[in-house]
Amino acid sequence: NLILLSPKNEELRKDIHSLLQEAGISSHVALLSSGTTSKTPKGYAISKRALLIHAKSVNQFLGLTNKDRWGLTLPPFHIGGLGIMIRSQLINQAPVNLYPWDPLRLADSIQNEKITAISLVPTQIYDLIKHKIRAPKNLRIALVGGDFLGEELERQAYELGWPLWRTFGMTEVSSQLATGGDIRQGLQILPIHQVKQDASQRLWVKTPTLFSIEFHFNEKWIVSSAQNKCDEDNYYPLEDKVVIKGNRIIPLGRLDGSFKISGRLVSFLDLKNQLDKFCLEHGIWGKLELTLSADARLGQQLNLSHDPEINKDFVQRFLERIKPVKVQNVFSGIERTELGKVQLHKN
Repeated sequence: NLILLSPKNEELRKDIHSLLQEAGISSHVALLSSGTTSKTPKGYAISKRALLIHAKSVNQFLGLTNKDRWGLTLPPFHIGGLGIMIRSQLINQAPVNLYPWDPLRLADSIQNEKITAISLVPTQIYDLIKHKIRAPKNLRIALVGGDFLGEELERQAYELGWPLWRTFGMTEVSSQLATGGDIRQGLQILPIHQVKQDASQRLWVKTPTLFSIEFHFNEKWIVSSAQNKCDEDNYYPLEDKVVIKGNRIIPLGRLDGSFKISGRLVSFLDLKNQLDKFCLEHGIWGKLELTLSADARLGQQLNLSHDPEINKDFVQRFLERIKPVKVQNVFSGIERTELGKVQLHKN
């Protein structure tokens, strides 16, 4: 087994090694999910066979050959970076290491190293826009995943020539589940996956690239098998809502992505788009963040986190903009994962 961890989570290695042994797992890669926190770490063990099948499928889907070259802009201890390393191996081209992230050197590296494909997260795209960095002409594909990408941020990236391909995926299925250009028209499902949805629009997937076991810590380590959650047709339930149109899906957000305020149903994704546009207008992108969290009385609550250094007037102006939607908590400070995802504040 191979255990891939961020340096800040290195102390978990012995525990994870023991969990894999006790579960009888071999020839697997264990890594934490991209949204994990230090207090409640969560990870998956994925077979090496599943990872190879997935990497081959992505290369074929994108039409990549040994004339192409991947740039590694994501940490190798997360599924996005690991996937790029395996895809590179399968086309017999070593990936060019572009991690740790430096937006000012990216374009030159892509051009000089003849990189044709990279994978980015929205915080990296914002850095490129902030510095008005144009995409080199030899870059054919810039996959975008990992977190919410606002429409305005996407538009500005296109204007600078970045060939964005939105991706929808998760560690549970070894990375990408669907990929495409226009998310409103739906992202095309990779041929290795079969999907369906239930009455609540929850996404179910049947795939040879599904993880084997999940492990997470909540006062003690808990291990569960993917197979135990599958239905009789071997479909696994994910925590996402979607619309399925033939071989395409339109992601609607997490299962908790809609909530009621005074009896009015509110879309969390719409709020995120409003926040994205507001922050870009005022030059404070990444300084305000919205999150949803569970609440014993309300069921769900809306939270707003802000950078301690920004003018508090921006907070009030945004709260006014989204009325009658009410934010239950306002926090000072934004804690992020290595991929730029916001970590939830715990009350």
